[in-house]
Amino acid sequence: MKRLFLVVLLILAFTLVSCSKEESTMPDGMTYSENGAVDYYFYYPEEWTLDRNDGMVSAYVSEKDHSNVSVTAFTAPQGVNSVDGYISMGETNYFDHLKENFTDITLLSDGEETTLGEVPARQYVFTATVAGDEYKFRQVVAYRYGYIYILTYTSTLDAFDLHTDDVNSIIKEFEFKK
Repeated sequence: MKRLFLVVLLILAFTLVSCSKEESTMPDGMTYSENGAVDYYFYYPEEWTLDRNDGMVSAYVSEKDHSNVSVTAFTAPQGVNSVDGYISMGETNYFDHLKENFTDITLLSDGEETTLGEVPARQYVFTATVAGDEYKFRQVVAYRYGYIYILTYTSTLDAFDLHTDDVNSIIKEFEFKK
């Protein structure tokens, strides 16, 4: 009976340890948000600050530079079962949706193919004015298991290119939970 108890205890301990994120898998120079409400790991540079960690996750560069990356996820509209299906929904497309939110939007790249967490995605870069200030955005849009994921990098025009390496690392290291 003691052996059976010990075996069960060891199996339970192994299961608990294997479910947590191990430090050895952490990308160099990065940390991640622990969040049971989302189905992905959001890695960001150690020097950045985690801003939100609820149904949306975001991190920003510093108090002086509010350049940030955020990830939102939502249920895909009915009938949508791919990223391209979401991008070209019916009579309106993704760009039309962006124009509803940003009236002076200028699209700088038109949906280049990429990946997010090893899932096919589309990437857009655009500028728009928000509250009187002009910003530049980089969005990576993906579809996975009935959900749309949008990773957005937002920055002022002056600071946008300063964080290219960090943002590329965030996108590269983005990982969906198994």
